[in-house]
Amino acid sequence: MKRFTSIRMLGLAAILVSLFLTGFQPAWCGITPDKTSIDFGPVLVGIQATDTLILTNTDPVNIYRIYSVQFHPSPVPPPEIVIISITPPTPDVDLAPGESMVIELGFTPSDTVAYTARLWIQTEDPDADSIIIPIDGSGYLVLDEDEDEDEDMDDEAIVKAVKKHK
Repeated sequence: MKRFTSIRMLGLAAILVSLFLTGFQPAWCGITPDKTSIDFGPVLVGIQATDTLILTNTDPVNIYRIYSVQFHPSPVPPPEIVIISITPPTPDVDLAPGESMVIELGFTPSDTVAYTARLWIQTEDPDADSIIIPIDGSGYLVLDEDEDEDEDMDDEAIVKAVKKHK
């Protein structure tokens, strides 16, 4: 009986190893971003905010290539959202199991509007050959203290205050 149990355990282990080596992978394997979106939130007009996206190869065996990191052309990305740096730089970066790529993004609003872009990462990962990360942010202004004292500012005074800060 003991020998039969040992043989069954070895057979089960052989099946699991075979499945793993022939491409059976848990859903979490491959190129995995540390976040699914980036929201800079409200940022003072003219001031740069930064955020970091980390892509990690979570596959325990396979090496995956990242072909490119760029903004998706639709919708046209605003010039206020930029890629500051990519480490290691693309194109064609191979990430071994456990290795990561760090992408630093910057957002400098030029107006008091909402901004949106989509980061497009093209990979060799058969389960995620294209990763899209939505990016959002908005600009805001701070009124001078003397302008804040009059809570009943008319439209003309508000327009003057906004033009003054541009």
